[in-house]
Order: sequence, then C-alpha cells, then structure tokens
Amino acid sequence: MVIVWRGIGIIVPIFLLIGGWIVSYWFDDTRLGNPHFMGWTLFWTSIPLLLVALALFGARLPDPDTGEKPPKSYNDFFFVPVWIWAFGFLIIGIILINKEKEAPYVPPPMEEESTRFEGTKTVNFYNPLADTITVTVEDADEEVVMEEAIPPTHIRWKEFDAGMYTVYYGDEKDYITVLGSKAIDNDRYDNGWYVFGGEHDLILLDVNEACSKEIVKSDLIDINWSEKIVDRYSGDNYLIPRLKPRNDFFFTVYEPGITLPLELQDKEKVYALVSIPVDLETTEEYLDSAIVSVCFD
Repeated sequence: MVIVWRGIGIIVPIFLLIGGWIVSYWFDDTRLGNPHFMGWTLFWTSIPLLLVALALFGARLPDPDTGEKPPKSYNDFFFVPVWIWAFGFLIIGIILINKEKEAPYVPPPMEEESTRFEGTKTVNFYNPLADTITVTVEDADEEVVMEEAIPPTHIRWKEFDAGMYTVYYGDEKDYITVLGSKAIDNDRYDNGWYVFGGEHDLILLDVNEACSKEIVKSDLIDINWSEKIVDRYSGDNYLIPRLKPRNDFFFTVYEPGITLPLELQDKEKVYALVSIPVDLETTEEYLDSAIVSVCFD
C-alpha cells in the first residue's frame, strides 16, 4: 500500500504506533479487536496530534507587526488534515473506551481439542457448599483414580491423564472429559475446575494492585475491580479458565479464598479465582468484599 502524506502528516501513523506501544503496557489483550485497548490508544494519540494541529494553526496567523500571512502549507495524511485525524481519534477513542466489555480473548488451541487425548492436566475439585463432600472419580475402565473428602470452601486437586472420567458425590453422578494441557513453563493457565453443586461460578480477576504491603482496605475499595475481570465461568459444567499473559511477564493464579501475596516479584502478574453464587450479578460491591476477604481475613 502506498502511504500518502504532505508536510508533517506522516506523524499521524507514527504517533498512533507510539501510543499503542505505550498503552500496551497496561493491557494483556492488545488485539485490534479489543475496544478498550484501541480506545485508550486513540485517545492518548489524539492529544499530541491536537497540540501539533494548534501549533500549525498558530504558525499560519498573520505577522502582528506587518500583517503579512505566511505561505499556505499542507499537513495531511491521505489528504486528511492532521487536525481532523486528531479530533477523529479523540471521538472514536471515547466511544470505544465506554463500550461495554466484551468476552475476553481466548488464545486458539494449537490443535483441535478432539485430538488432544494425550498428556495430563491438573483438575481442581472445589467445594463452595456448607457441608463436606466425598468425591470419587473413576476412569473409563471404572477404576477409582481419586477418592477424597473435601470440607466446605476447600479444594483438592489431582493430575489426570487425558481421557474420560466419571465423578460421583452424594447422589450425583457426572462426566468430565480431560484434555491434555498445553501449558509449558508457565506460558499459560488452563487447569480444569469442577465446582460442586452447580450453585457457584468462578471469576478470574487481575489482582496485581492488591498485592502490596502498604495497601489498606479503603485503597482496595477505591479500585474499580469490575475493569479487572478477565472472565466469569459457569460452575454448572466442568470448566477450564484460560489465560495467556504477554511474553515478558510470568503469572500466578490464586485459588478461591487463598490469601494474596504482599509483594510481587519482578515482572509477575497475579490473578485470583473468586467464587460467586450463580444468581448474583458481578457487582463492584461483591468484588470489593471478595478482595478484602483474601487480603485481610
């Protein structure tokens, strides 16, 4: 594609690339399809472009002493003046920033899920109910591979070979399909989760801002945790929260109810799985309470 500009119009794509690079440090999902990433990129790019446009406008004013006007000059990109690009970026950026949060990015599997009956995966069994649950898991040959009593709000986990399994607890019987994990050297999170009772969902939340020795409860409440949600997963089914941060970070995912650390390692991102009753909306008040509980209780 031929790029056409006049004067300093070439600064439009240059500023846009620089703006995207800077804003990307605050976003894990830097796709063009992420409206919030693109919105903030356009918003911050528009500000220096507006300043340049004002400077160009001032340069074209008549000389106050002689009244002489400077020769007309053109500063445009694809025949659109810089000031129009600036206002366009500003308006579109504000619209995208205020757009309702869409479903998060889930990296495509490296191969078809149906072919991944090899390897192993960690499966977590979470009991959010008020009573202890005894769970028995059988493989396809009806051999017991796990039998545990799980107290309320506790978790038991096991490394399963890929395959089909039957889960028994109380009078309930369920089936899960375990596919081999593609996580290598902490490059992604795709552990399996089985939430008993079907009465609770799991929310995957970016909690980096909560991991500080200096933070107090009022600071936690002031943070807009709704903007930190990666996804909400239905506890009705065996679920696999997936997470793949940027390559220059490593990450830790904390289980429901586990106390968060008071400091971060260099280039560490911390996420937490938060339990929520299925009939509750993901409100800021609920998230505030959940984060306070895993930081101070």
